[in-house]
Amino acid sequence: MKNLIEKYILETQLWVSVMMSCLCLFFGLLHKSVDYNRIFIVFFCTLAAYNFIDFHASWNNRNLFRKIQGILFLTGTACSGYLLWKENSWEQLSSLLFLSIFVILYNSSFLVVRFRNISVLKIFVISFVWTCFVLKVGNTFVFSFGEFLSIFLFIIGITIPFDISDMERDSIQTIPRVLGVEKGRQLACLCLVSSGLLFFYIFPMKTDFVLSWNLACLLAIILILFMHKKETHFYTRFWIEACSSLPLIIFYLIQK
Repeated sequence: MKNLIEKYILETQLWVSVMMSCLCLFFGLLHKSVDYNRIFIVFFCTLAAYNFIDFHASWNNRNLFRKIQGILFLTGTACSGYLLWKENSWEQLSSLLFLSIFVILYNSSFLVVRFRNISVLKIFVISFVWTCFVLKVGNTFVFSFGEFLSIFLFIIGITIPFDISDMERDSIQTIPRVLGVEKGRQLACLCLVSSGLLFFYIFPMKTDFVLSWNLACLLAIILILFMHKKETHFYTRFWIEACSSLPLIIFYLIQK
């Protein structure tokens, strides 16, 4: 089962696309401005972007699975393009084009210098793009800097474990390589605690949402603390990635 999940859910980027969409939906519910068309745009854009980053250099490979990645990239691009046309929002389109530049600069094989290969920078680029996708592409409300920072810290907190998992494969200096694994974990936990406190400060009257966000931060901290060196690849890409959906899941459970 684990191998099937890894190959057909994780490696096809379906999992991360669903997680991003869940985060968008949570904030749409928070601001009472849910736009499912925009959430589907986020899903298909994420599907296209992650497949582009991971597989664009090997689409000419005759391996069937590689060709599936190409199909998913084209499908994601076509569907998000169609939904953008239906949305008819120049602001959203400009935001998406701006973020697409970051995606291309992040890890494109045809570039001499990529964001991913600049020491320590990649985690901030990922967190910035995710936060902007949630607030600017996936939703229509006007957000505050504090809200932006809370999401940004949350994404950094759950992304540091990915750098821990990739320590042996990374050739650049990442936060865990600079600080060490234990201090990297501590920094991730500190980011999550700060995100929860900031969320409480911004939305003191929205008790259910604050509780959902802070419980999600707490569960993410527990997952990070119990993260072991063995089998971290699946652990991070499935369980740690799933933390993005926890605020939404907890909120629905509270409502019941």
